[in-house]
Amino acid sequence: MRNIFSTLGNAFASFRDTITESERLPKNEIDAYRVRIRNHRRAVYIRAALIIVVLFIAAMIAYRVYERRSYDSYEVLSEAASADNISNYRYVKGRILRYSADGAALLKSDLESVWYVSYNMTQPCVSTFEKTILIYDRRGSEVQVYDEDGKVGSFATEMPILYACCSKNGNVACVLDNGGGMEIAYYSAQGSRIATLSESAEEIGFPVSMALSENGKQLAVSYVTAVNGAVSTNLLFYSFRNPDSAEKVIADMNYSGTVLPDIRYINDTVAAVFRDNGVSFFSGSGRPAETAAVDFEDEIVSTFTGDGFVGFIFRNRNSTKPYRMEVYSRSGKLISRTDMEIVYDRISVCGSEILLSSSSELAIYTKKGVCRFYGGIEEGNLSGIQKIGRKRYLVVTDMNTKVIELD
Repeated sequence: MRNIFSTLGNAFASFRDTITESERLPKNEIDAYRVRIRNHRRAVYIRAALIIVVLFIAAMIAYRVYERRSYDSYEVLSEAASADNISNYRYVKGRILRYSADGAALLKSDLESVWYVSYNMTQPCVSTFEKTILIYDRRGSEVQVYDEDGKVGSFATEMPILYACCSKNGNVACVLDNGGGMEIAYYSAQGSRIATLSESAEEIGFPVSMALSENGKQLAVSYVTAVNGAVSTNLLFYSFRNPDSAEKVIADMNYSGTVLPDIRYINDTVAAVFRDNGVSFFSGSGRPAETAAVDFEDEIVSTFTGDGFVGFIFRNRNSTKPYRMEVYSRSGKLISRTDMEIVYDRISVCGSEILLSSSSELAIYTKKGVCRFYGGIEEGNLSGIQKIGRKRYLVVTDMNTKVIELD
């Protein structure tokens, strides 16, 4: 901090000397007037530039202070006495999606509804891509797609849905149960079938995870298979850039003895493929190729994905801090490594923050490993938490729903 103020002091002195060393005034009165105008303009420009530099440095200092600040308590700002034991909550780019079997609502940070829709689903599931929201009925057939303005489209599948994902433009990929096996159906948001992918279960395996790219032009799928008791995974990339092409597979890899339980597209062409022993990053709008990889010896307990980063949680040998969290950039570079005290059973990512909770405790970390808060929740058993503001969070317990602010 002293170095910053010293630098500012030198800058002030330099600017002062520059202003002092203005053009000398000529004897001619008209020429002298013109020189005074030039000197005045120069001083104004220099002062304006100095103000901008000072404001920029002040903003950087404030951001660094906020980014590294920790809190040890919270204040309850509002509270609803009725318990909400049927709703689920999901963070969606600065807003909160509240959904249940009867309907869904998108909420602002002040918890006012942007929109509300009703439906009837037995097992509603949600997948998001930035501000695009997919709600589908697992083991049912109903599919609904929304964005921040409301409904984008809806349709019903011909067969039961096992799981599904969406792209930013609202396209939907569904793994369907066809009675004798599985097939992947690719739809527009309005239900027009774009493609059907039917791979041989005996040769390729069963699909266990998949992800669509941002623009919906690529689909990555991991198929697990077992031959003579040995497990392996086939990773296939499909392209939908040419709708008339019969061959959709643009890349395929085999991982012997490894399972790929999850895939996430970080942007339009970069996919993070989670392995049971690490993560691989694939990139390319043509044939995707592995651009980075991180391998682990310790068993992975949990994984998560944020804006441009991926994270892992491992068990620790340290009894006082039983877990270790590691966060990596999409290039495979380690961002932070943090030992954690909380014994958690839920994890979610809101922006650049990682929220971990149990029924009675809450821990909030930044992706750089700063613990912003760690402590107990006093009233009720905690069932969910979502970020709704800079220091504000929506906390759901079995007794009430409340908004808290870190203090």
